[in-house]
Amino acid sequence: MSVLLKPHARVETGARTSQFYLADCLDVFRQLPAESVDVIVTSPPYNMGIRYNTYQDTLEQGDYLRWTTEWVGAAARV
Repeated sequence: MSVLLKPHARVETGARTSQFYLADCLDVFRQLPAESVDVIVTSPPYNMGIRYNTYQDTLEQGDYLRWTTEWVGAAARV
């Protein structure tokens, strides 16, 4: 499912504007041009059975590694 790319917040520092997104990173990365991001702050689930409010941290190891490969590759692209 594609989401409309809308920053959660914007911060102006001099001539630069920083944008922050609160969304599934894969949805955001798909809509960003290559090499357009200066920094990514992340706290992915570590698939260790941690109880989150909305996320189920219980993927099979192979599924978790495929998902991790996908988001890391997308992060490297942007």
